[in-house]
Amino acid sequence: MESYWICPLLVLRQYRSRQFISAMQGLAQCEFAYNGDNYKKKVHEISNTW
Repeated sequence: MESYWICPLLVLRQYRSRQFISAMQGLAQCEFAYNGDNYKKKVHEISNTW
């Protein structure tokens, strides 16, 4: 199950702001999904670059 929509919702919940929506418009086209091999490593790399 691919969960591309979860990231924007979590950011909105955490920051209670809509200013981050425009920065997240390309996430649906992102090749990353929360499944498959090494997804935790990918999450860690993405969070470090943020």
